[in-house]
Amino acid sequence: MHKKSGFLNIPLMTCIKKAFFLICLFWFSLNASALSFVVSAAAEASHILKAVPATLKSLVCYNTSASSQFIQVFNSATIPADGTAPNYTPMVCPATGNCTLDLTTIQGLPLSTGIVWTNSSTATTKTIGSATTFCTGAVQ
Repeated sequence: MHKKSGFLNIPLMTCIKKAFFLICLFWFSLNASALSFVVSAAAEASHILKAVPATLKSLVCYNTSASSQFIQVFNSATIPADGTAPNYTPMVCPATGNCTLDLTTIQGLPLSTGIVWTNSSTATTKTIGSATTFCTGAVQ
């Protein structure tokens, strides 16, 4: 015969198992890496999203310039020098328009050193533009 757990008349072991599951679920949710957002406070030409290893989940940018620019992502903890090739395919941000890099469907882009974005007038190497870009990066 099972002991009962009070007025609900549920077996005590069932309650203990369910309570253990909920406690474990709560503990894991507290210890999971949190998603953080890094937002441009003003128009800029580049930004270090993370100076340590992290995963880029998304990058949304707005180009205030009258000409299109390339947004480049680097696996770096510092702003790379002009002439450096980006680690990943750059995205085109149209003149006075938005561009989005959404990596959530593939669990993000893990970067082993850090995460930096820059705007550039060229696609294949960094040729820093002026401070005309606002970006929001989601990193983990």
